[in-house]
Amino acid sequence: LEQRKQEGLPVPLPAVNMIIEACAVLGDLDRAFATWAEIEQLGLKPDTGTFNALLHTCIRTRELASGRRLLSRMTADGLKADATTYTHQVSLHLMSRESEQAGKLLQKAKDEGVKPSAKMYAHLIIDAVRGRKGERAQMLLKQMEEDGHKPGNGLRGRVAQAGK
Repeated sequence: LEQRKQEGLPVPLPAVNMIIEACAVLGDLDRAFATWAEIEQLGLKPDTGTFNALLHTCIRTRELASGRRLLSRMTADGLKADATTYTHQVSLHLMSRESEQAGKLLQKAKDEGVKPSAKMYAHLIIDAVRGRKGERAQMLLKQMEEDGHKPGNGLRGRVAQAGK
């Protein structure tokens, strides 16, 4: 990417985001943030995809405080959360054992016109099952289906067991 910049060629932000996402898969938090630090030098401005890739890295490395700071920065930069952002926020809350706050994000996403992802529903359902909240798990499963997602048999089985 640096070579493209030196040659006067445009540097596509999605390519930078893919590098950061690769860092997430590798669990390389330092490299993800180093890549983010170079974005301005490449003449680019981070977008929601950039922040989502960084959030994914924070979740994979369990760097929850950095994830929360990123969310604040994203808001300060005037970027809107998308379904992936909300899913990552739910993960951050659940990893911090903040089930109630995670659950509130489902309605917040809907209120902002963002369709919650199947993964977000699955995280919330599994949390409800673990917390022995069978009715909540069933309600979330129903909402998931109403939003057009098709839960797998494993998730359905967990909810059925929780309801007994």
